[in-house]
Amino acid sequence: MKRRLRIFTVLALLLTALLTLCGCRQEFDASSYLKAILDNSYKHDPTAFLDQEIGTEEQAEELFQQGIDNNMESMTASLSVPEEQTCQIRIELNDKVYTPNTDDLMTLENGILGVSV
Repeated sequence: MKRRLRIFTVLALLLTALLTLCGCRQEFDASSYLKAILDNSYKHDPTAFLDQEIGTEEQAEELFQQGIDNNMESMTASLSVPEEQTCQIRIELNDKVYTPNTDDLMTLENGILGVSV
């Protein structure tokens, strides 16, 4: 009986060690993950989101739209904006904030695009 208990204990320890080591093989880059989420949410650029396989293209679009909805809700809730005006404000917000104006872009150092402030 003691021998079976020892064998079971050793097998359990080996299985635990094996599962622990399998989890250590993959590296997780939190900064890349966060940058991919933020780029998708604010810049509507799902490239990194899809490259890192965080989600599908549909999920990226849904996350972007959810961000706009959350911003609209936080802005209009404190102002008591009527429901019929909320749709118009959302359209203007999308056009002016979330759609980049390429006229203002200029090439900075190293070929990076930027906006002069």
